[in-house]
Amino acid sequence: MVYRPWSPPLVCCSLLLLCLGCPGDDGSGEEGNGSTGATSATGSSTSDGTGSSTSAADGSSTAGEGGGTTGSTVVCGENTCAAQEYCEWNANSCGTQDFDEGSCAARPEGCTADENPVCGCDGQVYSNECVANEAGVDVDADGECEAPEGYFRCGYRFCDPQVAYCQLSASDVGGEPDGYTCVQPTECSPIECGCLDAEPCFAFGCETTEDGGVLIVCPGG
Repeated sequence: MVYRPWSPPLVCCSLLLLCLGCPGDDGSGEEGNGSTGATSATGSSTSDGTGSSTSAADGSSTAGEGGGTTGSTVVCGENTCAAQEYCEWNANSCGTQDFDEGSCAARPEGCTADENPVCGCDGQVYSNECVANEAGVDVDADGECEAPEGYFRCGYRFCDPQVAYCQLSASDVGGEPDGYTCVQPTECSPIECGCLDAEPCFAFGCETTEDGGVLIVCPGG
């Protein structure tokens, strides 16, 4: 092994630097402005050094309208929901309608595994409404969710065309949501308008949807 010869001048320079301090060092032992968090492209901090993480100037989550991010707050109209809450939009518009009011609701626990798929405000399909709310997400009546295979769209719900038709209960009260239900008729197989004349609201109209389902509209209420 080859050793480099000892060089007194280098040692002196090193001691001198220790005494005077390095350029750009204020003696605090920290670099820059002392921030421990990264900064997003928008200039907002993504970490405050306490373990919490935000991505908006007001500290709200940007996980999408309706929430869905555990451990962060969610902007809900004029309200801000806590991490254990979700934003419930009265008209199921996820805040896209000016008249729709959002309120904070507690996330449910112990949801069942029932398959009654719904479209969430985050554009994801959930097995049922309770599961969506448990994840911090409200349902979206006008969402862009892709229908699961074998189902057709019924507002924020998805119905199985083999066993159910979509019943739309249209609201005539401003700010109140339309109701959507997957209804299983007692006698009708396959399900088509020709055999649903005994169903409630049939007289007001029955039609086949573009995605292969059957829709009956109940007016008013």
